[in-house]
Order: sequence, then C-alpha cells, then structure tokens
Amino acid sequence: MSYAMVRAVRPSLERLSLEEFALLSGLHPELIRRLVALGLLDADRDAAGRLWFSRGEFAALARVQRLRA
Repeated sequence: MSYAMVRAVRPSLERLSLEEFALLSGLHPELIRRLVALGLLDADRDAAGRLWFSRGEFAALARVQRLRA
C-alpha cells in the first residue's frame, strides 16, 4: 500500500504579517506599505487594519524590484 506525500502547511505560514514579509524580503516595512498603496502588491487587512501577505506576493515583489532596477 502506498500513500501520497503531501506537505503539511500550518495556517500561520500561509499568511505573513507586514513585519515578517519585510524581514524575509529584506525591505523596510514602510516601502512595502507604499507598494501596497500603489497597488503593486496585494495584501489583506484584518479587523485591526494590519496588513497580511500571501507567500505568492514574493513573486510580485521580485517583478517590482526587477522593473525598478
């Protein structure tokens, strides 16, 4: 009998806070806030107004950085 190998992802790892996203990307949180305000990055806001990012936003951030360069 064989079983499919499935990577388990904890829910806390599916979304990143602004601070976590900034730390992992190496950018200042204020710059990331500006990119969200410009519509270049997508982020969800919780009830308290904090920004939350999906891991897929790293690809969008990489495109922004390439275009900026």
